[in-house]
Amino acid sequence: MLTPRRRSTHPPGHRPWEQQPLEPAQEYAHFRRYLSLGPRRSLACAREPGSLSLARLKQLSVKWRWLYRALAWDREQFLRRRREELESCAKFPASSRSRTSSPGRKCWRR
Repeated sequence: MLTPRRRSTHPPGHRPWEQQPLEPAQEYAHFRRYLSLGPRRSLACAREPGSLSLARLKQLSVKWRWLYRALAWDREQFLRRRREELESCAKFPASSRSRTSSPGRKCWRR
């Protein structure tokens, strides 16, 4: 059974990984720790010794949609890196962007 999607409560232009309206600062700090772990993050790794239990972190992650927000962050970071790669490739002449150019070069002609 599908559950209805929650309507967004943040203003237009607000990015999902930013602190959400009504999200307490301390709970947002836990999310930032989770987010900082990178694409292979887990709640178990986000748990600090002597801090919240794993069960409580799971409750917070569901309540504040950490997975969705982290995926949005990961996508944004991927797109930012890709834009930077494309901008750096644009600096090279077209003749140097062939597949036969030096190994490891990301500036390939398509």
